[in-house]
Order: sequence, then structure tokens, then C-alpha cells
Amino acid sequence: MPDDPERGASEAARAFVAREREVRAARAAEDAVARDTAERMERERAAEYDNRPVAWIGIAVALLLVIAGWFLINRLIDQNRLEDCVMAHRHDCAGVPEPR
Repeated sequence: MPDDPERGASEAARAFVAREREVRAARAAEDAVARDTAERMERERAAEYDNRPVAWIGIAVALLLVIAGWFLINRLIDQNRLEDCVMAHRHDCAGVPEPR
């Protein structure tokens, strides 16, 4: 007949049962902490992805860069046309837009 750890069991059996209970309690606590941490991290990740003002600021900056690039390219094209006309020793470069 095996020893019942709850009734008159040996000291080693009682210590084993006590350690098993501690391990189960510690495991349950660790699982709860891990679940809470995972849920918190998921909420933080969702909040980071749902940051609309930052997205709109990024779009505005990109749009400003495109507009500035467009003006710069047009200015460089006009400058190139004028330089080509002058380098060809032409005297009637009036039809070529002058740089602004």
C-alpha cells in the first residue's frame, strides 16, 4: 500500500508534495505574468501602428519633397537650355527661358 502524502506519509513524501505545490504555483504565476506581458506588448504594438498624425506628417513631408524636387528640376532644365544656347554662340537666346 503506497504512502498517502496527506496522512502519515514519510517526511520525504511530504516535502516532495510541498515542492510540487510550490512548482505548480510558481508555474501558474509565471504563466499569468507571461500572458499579461504578451497582452501589454500587443496593445503597445497596435498603438504604434495606429498613429495617424505621424502618418499624415510623413505624407506631407514626402509631398513637400516632391514639389521641391519638381521646382528644382524645372530650374535646372531652364538653366541647361540657356547654357546650351550660349555655348552654341547664338545671339538670339531670347526664346530660351532665362533662369529665375
